Amino acid sequence: MDSFQFQSFNKALDLIESDNIEINPYYDDDLDPCYDDELIASIICYRLNRPSLAINIHSKSDHWYSTILFNYNSTRFRRTLRMNKSSFWMIVNKIKDHEIFKDIPNKKQNPVEKQLAITLYRLGCKATIWDICSKFGIAKGTVPLFTSRVVEAIKFLKKDVIIWPRGDYRQKVHEGFKDLHGFQM
Repeated sequence: MDSFQFQSFNKALDLIESDNIEINPYYDDDLDPCYDDELIASIICYRLNRPSLAINIHSKSDHWYSTILFNYNSTRFRRTLRMNKSSFWMIVNKIKDHEIFKDIPNKKQNPVEKQLAITLYRLGCKATIWDICSKFGIAKGTVPLFTSRVVEAIKFLKKDVIIWPRGDYRQKVHEGFKDLHGFQM
């Protein structure tokens, strides 16, 4: 046992002796009470000194984004981001110069296309924030940040990017919603 483990062991013993930890009253009476304290202290030391499992459970890498996503065929890309590649790149080109994507000194932003891809993926599927972080290699706070930036930029361009159906196509869309979801328009 090294000095750090020894100190942890002593701290665990102090915790037990201070009555801040409730010990199961149903232990075997034949066992030495000191053995119980040492066993509990050993368990606490083990738990305090082992690496966190969360690191292994929620590993993240941008491998999927950087090497796979943009190599999908058109069908798979559309299913993943809910739009075709040409529409995706058209939106990137329209929003990339928005002031919200400008770097600030000593803080470089992720590329606009990555921020858009994360936003579309988030809005188009049932993935958790952790799933998105793992798939794109980002921190959990980055997902809502990227989403708000993209939405802000698209709102600024709403006249060019968001187009409501007109004429006969509008009627067709209304009927489609009515048939699928029972909406009356």
